[in-house]
Amino acid sequence: MNENTKSTLPPSFPVEVWKDKLRVFKDAQEVKEHIKGLVKGVFPQEAFNDTRSIKMFLWRPHNYRLKIPFKRFLSLDTTPIRNIKVVSMFPVEVSNKNVIFVKVNPKLCIQVGRKGLVVIYASVKWFKVNSSDFEAFVDAKVDFIRGECLRAVEGLGLAQELNFDGIGWVRQENTLKGDEFLDSLPKSLVIDDTSFKKVYDDEVEFKDASFVKSFVKNRVLEDFGGYDARIGSLEVRVNRLNSLVFLMENVKKVGDVIVLKDYVLMLSDVDKVVFTDWIFNNLGGL
Repeated sequence: MNENTKSTLPPSFPVEVWKDKLRVFKDAQEVKEHIKGLVKGVFPQEAFNDTRSIKMFLWRPHNYRLKIPFKRFLSLDTTPIRNIKVVSMFPVEVSNKNVIFVKVNPKLCIQVGRKGLVVIYASVKWFKVNSSDFEAFVDAKVDFIRGECLRAVEGLGLAQELNFDGIGWVRQENTLKGDEFLDSLPKSLVIDDTSFKKVYDDEVEFKDASFVKSFVKNRVLEDFGGYDARIGSLEVRVNRLNSLVFLMENVKKVGDVIVLKDYVLMLSDVDKVVFTDWIFNNLGGL
């Protein structure tokens, strides 16, 4: 090819020094340590100490009501002691509406009606739970309460009459404290929403365990949102380990190749050919 012949091939890049600039890792452990250093350079130390991403909440399960229907309607006597269907070692009371209440213990009471039983679990105990364990803790506690309710029924002598296939929660109250927004609500404010209510001065009650779990999860995600910019910064720094990816994302015009020449020199011989072809296809050549 003489000097007057125009070349149709893309220009080549200098390859003499790229190996000197390329970071070479001995093994996978060295790669991990390098990435770990990048992460610590982007995120504050408190992120690793769990002081921001982990929050503490106070949760109280109260007024849980588990309904168990009868297989057939019962004909209940208004005087429980004479009703052979309600034979119990527990104190029995009759309301002014002829509803039978069996007091099992300070936390458990059973309401006996014609259509079935409602076991009422009432507790004033608060649980301090961190956000990372919140969902699992609530699930385990709800299962425990359900088991307590079922065990309370055993002493009534009504097992043969019960339809356990129809069992289900008819009410729950999940009081939550420790959240800045909830705790700051005005005392005079009254709310009754589909998922929660505030009818007392300083207590917000979620109407189902799933609602309170979702609220806590969303609050933690909102707090973690402050790290979004840092995650983006980390992505850029990690991409620089792969010079070809970094160049393709940051070269917007031909002049950028000169500005980012150090990254060009870090490319392997194969990546230089790929990058040159990418320039001609995307930027119209040099």
